[in-house]
Amino acid sequence: MKKFILASALISCTAIAIYFAIGRQPDQSTYPDRVVLALGETGEQWQKKYSAIVHVAEQPAGLRFYKMQPLRSKVSVTVRLEHQGHSLEIAHVLSVTGTQDRGRKEGIDSIQLSAGLSSQPLIEHDAARRYVWSLVKSIRAAGWQKYIEETDPRLNGKAAYEYAVQKHGALDPDYDLSLTEWMAMPARTRWSFYAEDAFLSLEFDRNVQRMDPAKPGAYLLNVSISSAEQQFSSNFEFEERDHWRNLWDAAARKWKQERNIKEAKLRAQGVVIDEDYQGPPLPAGSAGK
Repeated sequence: MKKFILASALISCTAIAIYFAIGRQPDQSTYPDRVVLALGETGEQWQKKYSAIVHVAEQPAGLRFYKMQPLRSKVSVTVRLEHQGHSLEIAHVLSVTGTQDRGRKEGIDSIQLSAGLSSQPLIEHDAARRYVWSLVKSIRAAGWQKYIEETDPRLNGKAAYEYAVQKHGALDPDYDLSLTEWMAMPARTRWSFYAEDAFLSLEFDRNVQRMDPAKPGAYLLNVSISSAEQQFSSNFEFEERDHWRNLWDAAARKWKQERNIKEAKLRAQGVVIDEDYQGPPLPAGSAGK
């Protein structure tokens, strides 16, 4: 299963390198302190609303990237991601990329954000933990449900944390991490959610050279929201994505076998599996729908 798309990785790597090195550096662009975006909008709509700050990059395969770089803004920028009744706000945004396939009519089907945790590049580790936890709680309060990837075991609480540390799975958004657990987590640890017809991923990165708990650390948040169409189809090779519904059921059986193997090993170790976990609705057109 594909957990992150390449664009998000490139954005976060670039932003974290600059932010950790120099912090916020103003340029001549005039950014508003608040930007409102939504899945399904077109890039042209973004350009109309924010013509001075949206830049476009083309990709030969037909993708168009609409980018904003508040990293070099004179002000701290907050982005509101609107999605039906599940909107959320991300402060201290450093970069934004919306992806639109020119061959489709769905508009922008994924948005990636990179953000700091405060207006300054450095923050105390426990303050970082509390800030991220408050964001996780706000996402849950907005109606986003916990999402466990189809190949990952269905775990809750500390068991999900321990698995995430060892195997890089997703954390339980209802489990409040202690500072000790927070400091032990590898970078790029994530929480995953779904709501209606969209998926959301929240992960943090940090400077591994600033891990002394008695001194401030340097952190970066990566937030990705995508349509269900984009999320489901991204599990297949690029050339298969136009007919991914025809391939879903066979792939889902394979993923279930992978999950069953992992869960059987964990049960043998005394780990409790969440048999009541309810995942997102199956994609329209699949035999299991």
